[in-house]
Amino acid sequence: MTSQAPILPSDTLGALAVRLPQLTPILDELGLDYCCGGHRSITETCTDAGLDVDETIAALEAHTSGPAGDTSLQSLAELRTSVVVDHIELTHHAYLRLELPRLGALLDRVHAAHAEQHPELTEVRDRYVALRNELEAHLAREQLIVFPLIREIDAATRSGHDVNGELRNPVTVVHDDHEQVNAELSRIRELIDAHPAPADACASHRALFDNLAALADEIHLDLHKENNILLPAALEQERHLHQ
Repeated sequence: MTSQAPILPSDTLGALAVRLPQLTPILDELGLDYCCGGHRSITETCTDAGLDVDETIAALEAHTSGPAGDTSLQSLAELRTSVVVDHIELTHHAYLRLELPRLGALLDRVHAAHAEQHPELTEVRDRYVALRNELEAHLAREQLIVFPLIREIDAATRSGHDVNGELRNPVTVVHDDHEQVNAELSRIRELIDAHPAPADACASHRALFDNLAALADEIHLDLHKENNILLPAALEQERHLHQ
């Protein structure tokens, strides 16, 4: 049996979460952002969070022998970038295009019926509108600019053809989008945690909060795959093309 590589202070959180997906709950518990902060090392993140690096690594190492978690991330990281783009479009983006309007309509109904008794629903609605607007603009940028360019770069690595455009600047915009989306998700999660659906809530009220939590999980996984698998691999492909 191949021994597990040790966790090093220089390991980035994103690469660690892909290599050892069973650690993501522990990273979440410790408040270590492997999604939008996945490019940062354990040392950098622990220093900013006031955590001891050695103690944090020991806590992570203690969980490496547990269930492997979502090993599909490891498999995804081995695929061509164009295939990863296809996966993200067909899995996460297709889900969002259906779920965002459906959940918005449900939120409007629940708000109209219960906001007078539960004023927090107004803030949930406002935060959801901000999240949806940010996401829809972000998806359009990826579909029209970033994903076609990644496919072109991937094809060029096999054909030797020139690539029209450069990925670095669009990726910077995508990362900024992800930061904003992640911030909106955090605000919605905080509202749900602070104001859970009451015991006497109707089925629609309970379904709304359950669906919002599921949406947040889906978006978080999408961002994780893009930040820590797709975009680093595409940038590396582009770098090799220009050598």
